[in-house]
Amino acid sequence: EAAVNSVLDQGYRTQDIAKNGDKVVGTEKMGDLVVEALA
Repeated sequence: EAAVNSVLDQGYRTQDIAKNGDKVVGTEKMGDLVVEALA
């Protein structure tokens, strides 16, 4: 959960939850970012 929050706090979002100014990424990239945050 902390890893997901960390990625969201950095402004990354998938298209379905993105708002203006967010960094839109695909689901695969979002997963990669979460895995990186766990390391």
